[in-house]
Amino acid sequence: MDPITRGRINSMVQECLAELLDRDVRDPRVDGVTITGVEVAGDLAIAKVHYSILGGAEKQRIAARGLQQAAAYLRREVGHRLRLRTSPELRFHFDASLETGERIDTLLRKLHDGEALDPTAAPDGE
Repeated sequence: MDPITRGRINSMVQECLAELLDRDVRDPRVDGVTITGVEVAGDLAIAKVHYSILGGAEKQRIAARGLQQAAAYLRREVGHRLRLRTSPELRFHFDASLETGERIDTLLRKLHDGEALDPTAAPDGE
């Protein structure tokens, strides 16, 4: 599959999953989950879904279990809504980029306010 088509399918799957999580999945474990990217294999057999959620490690584990529980439903709906011949198996991978961005933002705010910085401390006393 050419890269342009694969990129288009990646973005369509990402949009569809985001909409499904926002509107259709009623599991409270996946509240606040953001789909940050999707990488579909060339044969459409597997889709690596990158997601993020703000919160601690426990919230990440809870969200991961919720996503795994909803994976079959999400796969079926993605295949149906996008009219794909084969619906890819969804494999969820945590993406820490939002947390990293939040940490950088917190450090920059502290620097701007003239506070002493401790680069090893977690943001907001976590």
